[in-house]
Amino acid sequence: MKKLLEELSKNGYKYILVQRDQNKALYRQVYKNVLVGYEVFRIRIQRARFSHILGRHIPESERFPCNEDFGRSAWAYMDLDNAVIRYYNII
Repeated sequence: MKKLLEELSKNGYKYILVQRDQNKALYRQVYKNVLVGYEVFRIRIQRARFSHILGRHIPESERFPCNEDFGRSAWAYMDLDNAVIRYYNII
């Protein structure tokens, strides 16, 4: 299975892994080298599939949350303390 990257870019932001375990992750969110906040989420799995557009098999992988996940399985915080509290309270 393809794991989440320790550093990635999405929607113009750079995300840097702060902490994770098997089921959850905490990332620092940066825009133009300025800390914007933190994102905490349950790690979800994207099933393996065949892409007709790409013409190839895409393996099972961990998925970074999409905008619709926020409030249900992903949360954004301005400060690290609140992000860590949420991280440890995710089941």
